[in-house]
Amino acid sequence: MHDRLARATDEAFATITAKAPIDAQVTDVFASLYELYLSQPRGLGLAFVRAVATSRGPNADRIQALTQGLLSRLASLLRAASERGELVDVPASPAAFNLFAAYFMVLFAWLSGTVGSLAEMRATVAGLVALQLRAFAPR
Repeated sequence: MHDRLARATDEAFATITAKAPIDAQVTDVFASLYELYLSQPRGLGLAFVRAVATSRGPNADRIQALTQGLLSRLASLLRAASERGELVDVPASPAAFNLFAAYFMVLFAWLSGTVGSLAEMRATVAGLVALQLRAFAPR
């Protein structure tokens, strides 16, 4: 699952439309990762997410590295949006962490059965991303 998630993350960032608004870019990345989870048996996704919260040792190190890599790439997207004038005064690393939290909560919602489809997951995370990024919109 680590390798699949790493590949999906690389592909998601490689296919970002550079001229798309930042909220669409972030939503597209997250939707790509949700697609990976949806393509796996539900039990595998649940086991992997549980391992994220409870594992120690080499497995935890790999999960931590994947998470840190995703956070770094999200922060880079936010900095680029700031350079384009799309966002103002955005603290890239904390904002990336908040966006990741939204992504992860939607993933939990899928695992718990609150949301069931990619369309629902995408719509939910898109709303959360837009809400969080609104704080950094130019006035």
